[in-house]
Amino acid sequence: MAKIKEKRKKFNFIDAILLMVILVLVAAFSYIGFKAYDNYFQKQASGIPIKYQILVEGVSNDIKYSVNKGDAVIETATLTSIGKVLEYSITPSKFMGVDENGNVVVNDHPSESDILITVEVNATGIGGTYDINGYSITAGKDLNFRIPGLRMQGKCIAVEESDE
Repeated sequence: MAKIKEKRKKFNFIDAILLMVILVLVAAFSYIGFKAYDNYFQKQASGIPIKYQILVEGVSNDIKYSVNKGDAVIETATLTSIGKVLEYSITPSKFMGVDENGNVVVNDHPSESDILITVEVNATGIGGTYDINGYSITAGKDLNFRIPGLRMQGKCIAVEESDE
């Protein structure tokens, strides 16, 4: 009888390094996922209640109704929860054109709208500059944010302390 040689799989040094790299990647992705989860469902921040308004200009009419009351507002760079949508209003975007007489006129844009979003949150600070969960907000600041199913860019046009 011939002996059948069995190939034995060896666990090499390179296998150990690959296993360590995989474990580090899994840990890094888990940390990022838990950070996003914690910030998205984070309890209300401490401080005084404030309301601020974000003006988003030139939103396609196809998605202008994607904003809903109660939606969580998340800052996209740091995944920080920066409030909840209290109310919103939609108005047609304006553009400048020239009529048949050569006069400059302002008309409604046929396929774009502007959205004014009012956000409510607790924040610390006073005098127009507030801190929301480590994120600074002030009037005139550009914001990149997301709400469920939609990512937007707008400008904070007003910040005020809430009476509630």
